[in-house]
Amino acid sequence: MTLKVLDANADQQLLKTVPDGVTGELISAHHPVAPDGRSVALRDALFPAQVVLDHVHHEVHEGDSYKVEVVDESMADNDTLIVAFKTHATKRPHLYFNFTTLAGGHVELIEGPTWDTATGTNVPAINRLRVPPLNVSSLLQDTSGAFVAGGVVKNPVNLAGGVVIGTIYGFGKNQFSAQGSGPEVVLAPGVTYALRFTADGGSNAGQLTLRWYEHTDDTTT
Repeated sequence: MTLKVLDANADQQLLKTVPDGVTGELISAHHPVAPDGRSVALRDALFPAQVVLDHVHHEVHEGDSYKVEVVDESMADNDTLIVAFKTHATKRPHLYFNFTTLAGGHVELIEGPTWDTATGTNVPAINRLRVPPLNVSSLLQDTSGAFVAGGVVKNPVNLAGGVVIGTIYGFGKNQFSAQGSGPEVVLAPGVTYALRFTADGGSNAGQLTLRWYEHTDDTTT
């Protein structure tokens, strides 16, 4: 069946398909509610499927999803482009990443590395929800000599150690991704991490893009 829905932004009525047994006018196209107070699921206009958001998309709308992008437009063979950070003591970032290479390269995700503090460049994390007030990422960077929240380190000096927990290779001019629910990596709290892009070939360039959302473990169950 269809019910009249008041669009809160456009101040006009729309027709929406809702489950049988619900009657009356709904009060909002964004959060429809039946007259008896029950929420009503919206349905797709072309196919009778419920309109839902996946969890990653939901985290963007909640303001808990962030991104960082770094690039080096002039890389020789075996040059590296690095993003390093430490995770918050209680939060677990859910990480997705991709990279672009001009002439070939590979990216390693390293858990537990070390680097020289107060080196490299701070790159602030960008909240993907651009509606103030903006939440600040819990990722920690130490370009000032102490770990502080809100960003990552680009190209710290003397990155060493740790365990490589994932590697992606790219051959030739292309973009290569580790995204979607399958390749998601849930990072441990209170641990250092680095993504290291290595140029495999001269006259190269590379870009690293990190996207993640953050949550605190639920200890109520």
